[in-house]
Amino acid sequence: EAARLERMVSDLLDLGRPLAPRFQSVDLAGLASDCVTVLLARHECENVAMVVEKPDDRLLAEIDPDLVELALFNVIRNAAQASPAGGRVVVRVEGRGERVALMVDDEGGGFPEEEALRLFEPFFTTRATGTGIGLAVVRRVVEANQGAIEIGRSPEGGARLTMIFRAGETNPSEPPGGGA
Repeated sequence: EAARLERMVSDLLDLGRPLAPRFQSVDLAGLASDCVTVLLARHECENVAMVVEKPDDRLLAEIDPDLVELALFNVIRNAAQASPAGGRVVVRVEGRGERVALMVDDEGGGFPEEEALRLFEPFFTTRATGTGIGLAVVRRVVEANQGAIEIGRSPEGGARLTMIFRAGETNPSEPPGGGA
């Protein structure tokens, strides 16, 4: 209960604080792998398998890695909570021309169609124990990073949340891990 309350206070602070992104080219698959590692180390998503599917080529996005990591934590946590015990959460990175997409798929019931437009409103939740803050923070972070959000169905029938960002530029002096 204390951990839940601590997360709620942290989410409220994230929702209210001004966002001033510091853009850099970041390897999104590396960022996703780091997020999954941290969530597993914190024992936050133990009831599901977490998979990061990395593309053959490094796909860089022009983002603030700290802010996008915050958003991705929220999206992955939601996906894990929506998935049944023993299910899977899959994080994928895909190039889309001048954009890069970061997709999170779960094996839950999917987004309720009649409530889809309200999912990103502060304090709107579909879960009895939810605060309705996490996806509002995600929206603010994605917009601050000049990105877009898409919601839909995963190939497995659960939910898919996609965050889309401007493609980053490769810096020859940058190490292979990317700016994350």
